[in-house]
Amino acid sequence: MVGALNRDRRDAWLVLWSGPAAWFLQQLTLFQLTLPTCHDKPWLAPVVGAAFLLIPCISIAYSARAVLGSLADATATPIKRFVLTVGGVAAVVFLIAMLWQEIATLTFTGCER
Repeated sequence: MVGALNRDRRDAWLVLWSGPAAWFLQQLTLFQLTLPTCHDKPWLAPVVGAAFLLIPCISIAYSARAVLGSLADATATPIKRFVLTVGGVAAVVFLIAMLWQEIATLTFTGCER
C-alpha cells in the first residue's frame, strides 16, 4: 500500500480525491453562506457553488489528458493509469451531484421558512 502513494502518483491521487473534496467543501460553504444569502446577497450562494464546479472539471480534463491525450506516455505505470481513470470517473459522478446541488440552490434558497 505504501508503494501506491509514491511521489510519481501524487497527481493521480489528487485527481481521485478532488471530486469528493470539492463536493464536501461546496456543501460546507453553502451551509455557512445561508445567513448572508437570506439577508442581502441572494447571488452569493449560486456564484460560490458554481466556482466549486471548476474543481472536478479541471480534474476530469487532467485525467482525460493524462490517460488518453497529450500527457499519456509509455512511462506511466498501470497503477497510475488506473487511479487516474477511477479518479476521472469519480470526478464525473461528483460533478453530476454538485450540478444537482447547484440546481437545488437556484430553486430553493433555504430562506423560505
